[in-house]
Amino acid sequence: MTSAPDRTPTRRRVLPAGESGSLWEARPSCGIFEFRGTRLRFMVDDPSEVLFPTDCGLSLLSALDGDGAPVLEGVNALDVGAGSGLYSVALLAAGAERVTALDINPASAAQTVANVTANGLDHSRLTCVTSPLEEYAPDERFDLVITNPPHLPHDPSYARTDGLETALVAR
Repeated sequence: MTSAPDRTPTRRRVLPAGESGSLWEARPSCGIFEFRGTRLRFMVDDPSEVLFPTDCGLSLLSALDGDGAPVLEGVNALDVGAGSGLYSVALLAAGAERVTALDINPASAAQTVANVTANGLDHSRLTCVTSPLEEYAPDERFDLVITNPPHLPHDPSYARTDGLETALVAR
């Protein structure tokens, strides 16, 4: 005897669609995305200093926006390798109590604060730390840790002394 197939409706995660197959809806240094019902605008002032988020970053963010996603309201979160603040902005917009944005690149802190402020979010709930991960020793515990680790292949243009290569290249 075989059982009937489960016909319970499931909600699928749908990635936002932009122009030319990109997940972004705007030009490469500015993007608009929706996260948990809030439309957020995202900027990178100088793409040579701070990498604009890739489609991979939005794909990871979509995992936090759907059925089975963790509760974000009230959490204390750590955004490792915060970059331009994509996850920090989304977490604060979703109701995180506190977000610590950690990145080796000092320009990332300024860009993260700018994106939090531009979206009308409370920047007093954000702490930016510019430190290598291995040197960061927080005095607090976190409910959620999120990261989009370095994953790009090496490119000679990344070989600079400002930490860009460390931030981008998987080793």
